[in-house]
Amino acid sequence: MDFKALKNLAYLTQIAFLMLTPIIGGVFIGNWLDEHFNTSPWLLLVCIILGVGTAFMSLYKFVMKVTKNDDEDTKE
Repeated sequence: MDFKALKNLAYLTQIAFLMLTPIIGGVFIGNWLDEHFNTSPWLLLVCIILGVGTAFMSLYKFVMKVTKNDDEDTKE
């Protein structure tokens, strides 16, 4: 199997975890806070929005790091 294909598969898996983890965490934390403070659905919505924002910021940082590394690899 080609090394580049494995590298791209690893990137795809990493992106999936970077996107899903904060969003799912926001859902669970927001749901727990809503049940605890009886504020349904407001804290859930706030935590989901924070999770999505965090996911996109992590994705942006990851893509910038990967493209920088790829640029350095192509120069060599």
